[in-house]
Amino acid sequence: MKKILFTFLLVASICLKAQTTFWTEGFGTGCNQLQAANGLNPGGNGTWTVSILGAEDPQANTWFISATENGNAVGACGTGCGTNQTLHVASIPNSSGLTFCASGDCGASYDAGGTSAFGGTSTGTNKRVESPVINCTGHSTITLAFKYMENGQGAADDASLWYFDGTTWANINALAKTTLCGGQGKWTAFTLTLPASADNNPNVKIGFLWVNDDDGAGTDPSFAVDDVTLTDAATTSNPVVTITPLPSATVCITSTLTLNGFATNGPITSYSWTVTPPIGATFIPNATTPTVSVTFSVQGTYTFNLTATNASGTGNTTQIITVTPLAVSSVNIAANPSNPVCPGTVISFTALPTNAGTNPNYQWQVNGTNAGTNAQTFTPALASNNNDVISVTLTPTASCTSPSNASYTVQVSALITPTITILAFPSGTVCPGTIITFSANNSGAGANPAYQWQVNGVNAGTNASTFVAPILLNNDVVTVTVTPAVSCATTGAASYTVHVSATITPSVSITVSPSATVCTGSIITFSATPSNGGATPIFQWIKNGINSGTNSPTYTLIPANGDQVYVLLTSSALCALPLTVSSNTIIITVGAGTPITTGTTSTICTGDSTTLSSTGTNWVWTPATNLSCTNCQHPIASPTVTTIYTVTATSGACTSTATQTVIVNPSATAIFATSGAVIGVPQTINFINGSLNSTGYLWDFGDNSGTIVVTNPSHTYNTVGIYTVTLIAYGANSCNNTTTLTIIVADTAGLSMPNIFTPNGDGVNDVFQPNAHGLTSLTCTIYDRWGIKITDLDTSAQQYWDGHTTSGIACSDGTYFYILKATDVNGKTYSLKGFIQLIR
Repeated sequence: MKKILFTFLLVASICLKAQTTFWTEGFGTGCNQLQAANGLNPGGNGTWTVSILGAEDPQANTWFISATENGNAVGACGTGCGTNQTLHVASIPNSSGLTFCASGDCGASYDAGGTSAFGGTSTGTNKRVESPVINCTGHSTITLAFKYMENGQGAADDASLWYFDGTTWANINALAKTTLCGGQGKWTAFTLTLPASADNNPNVKIGFLWVNDDDGAGTDPSFAVDDVTLTDAATTSNPVVTITPLPSATVCITSTLTLNGFATNGPITSYSWTVTPPIGATFIPNATTPTVSVTFSVQGTYTFNLTATNASGTGNTTQIITVTPLAVSSVNIAANPSNPVCPGTVISFTALPTNAGTNPNYQWQVNGTNAGTNAQTFTPALASNNNDVISVTLTPTASCTSPSNASYTVQVSALITPTITILAFPSGTVCPGTIITFSANNSGAGANPAYQWQVNGVNAGTNASTFVAPILLNNDVVTVTVTPAVSCATTGAASYTVHVSATITPSVSITVSPSATVCTGSIITFSATPSNGGATPIFQWIKNGINSGTNSPTYTLIPANGDQVYVLLTSSALCALPLTVSSNTIIITVGAGTPITTGTTSTICTGDSTTLSSTGTNWVWTPATNLSCTNCQHPIASPTVTTIYTVTATSGACTSTATQTVIVNPSATAIFATSGAVIGVPQTINFINGSLNSTGYLWDFGDNSGTIVVTNPSHTYNTVGIYTVTLIAYGANSCNNTTTLTIIVADTAGLSMPNIFTPNGDGVNDVFQPNAHGLTSLTCTIYDRWGIKITDLDTSAQQYWDGHTTSGIACSDGTYFYILKATDVNGKTYSLKGFIQLIR
């Protein structure tokens, strides 16, 4: 069972003396609680790392570098947080078995886990902390020394020392438990000679492994270590020097050569490099380290010498390096088939190398993505797309050559779909037995494509762009298939459905108007009615066997008795047979008599009437609208618009037609109104003219004052009476109109006074004003209740009081008085006094 430590562990340090100390790790200073060891460089030697060697629990112990376990002297007890950092094992934050240290890293104090009294679980640990690489070149018989403290639980919770020789880790010491010191750990010195494999080894590491079996048993401290040193033994022999060139003793002029120098019998106090010839080789960073890098600017053979010095003397060796010129390698790509290709084409690519050596390496890519295998040829599994970039990187096997690459951009031509059309001559619907010539027009099929014609799916014709078909039937289908003569084109086809019309028979008949029996001098009109004549038939009229008239379906003439008329129709309809047919023949009879006549043209105004007249008998008038009768000789016509009336009548043995025109001019409409009621004299009245269709006006005001010619007059009546006002509105063509209005001028005067008003600006009863009419004069003075005059009213200037003084001051609410004098139109005088109530 792990026990709780209430103070931190105490550590002591013993400085081990050796011939030469060449590596020291003191882990730094400062308390730095919870500073994890993994990835930390506390002493400037490099980074310490932590490796997990087996299964671990979520709350496993971990390695910290901090002074929560202070690095005390050898023989001293452990203490808490100081300034000398140590490498130690502690619990992580909130590890459930450390209730006294919930923050974690309380020095070399750990949670043993299991079913401890403190409830800890899941702390199984198997961690090794590993030093940075220690270069032991030039050192032999190496002694490792450090101070440490350790407890735990036997081998179950235990620390051990490990060694790395550059290849393999090995457990080289179990590290005995140290003595307890007043309940804390005691710092104890430890020394160990490293295995011989560490001598002159540049890749040495040391490590400390901590395991915890999570059984809940164990006693603090866990493990802590400080002041790690490596020393070597004194030597009495001169250094023995060797040189290993990397990559080899023969390099290219552009290469950087690494010369790994090594000397035994250390410690080595200095290294010195020289080269012959001295021109053309440059040391990086300088010539005083055992391992150097060299670059070359001149090809040739160089001799390098390395001298190493120790306390006994010097040793040296040489290395010959051959610098060769750089050979240029290159690669090209051949494609089969080459550009351009059609869509869907699978292309094989071949790399063509130069100066590549035997069996060079190839890396193919498609659009930057690795593809194919390490082979000189590459055939993508799928067809390439337009602008796909196929590239290859060549890695030569020949010496002094560098990789090279090449690329090939695939050009895929667009897939051409030819456009095929068929032209037929004649085109459209044809008649039975018509021979049709078909022509194939193509776009995108090349100059000399192949043609295959078919009729209703059966091959016909020859390999030609034209095809003369045999006699075809209605709905026969003519097809042509065109095989292009250009690459990347598909086969195109077109079809044409033949429409054959049935044969039709044209015919024509004629009529005559008004009849075939007319009076001398009458005009008659023949009309042709065709059947199957087509859209543009041709008419040829024949009178008495001689061509007459024009190409028109009507024919007009003044006939002679016995004239014979018919028409020839040439049909424009498709498949008409026969093409030209004759109509029936009409024989004209011209009887005795005289054509009827009508009256002359009449002109009336709108709303007026006129009388029509005709000679002969049996009258029929049209149109019937606005006629008093339609079958009388003299109907009365009242049209509203200009109208042509036609009459058909009998004169002797002949019936004929005549016309009479009635022209209707619009009439003026006289309309007027007055400005208002007439009260008292003298009285001026304004007349408002609203007449329509008028060009002038004449006014008579009914008082023997004469007439005037104005549009909107004013007239003053000075005498009481009843007057008739007349307005004449003149229209075009004497289509005038007259209207009248009665005006009553009364002998009446009146006067009344309001007794209250409210000048508050609301637009209602805002002023005081006498209600007067029929007066010739009026004066009114207003006083306040103290007899002070407020204002004067009269009929020529101020006619109302707005509740203010003459200086514009608003009068207060209250009672005011007035004195009024007036005279009416009859000479009657008025004298009034009263009061006014002003309320705001």
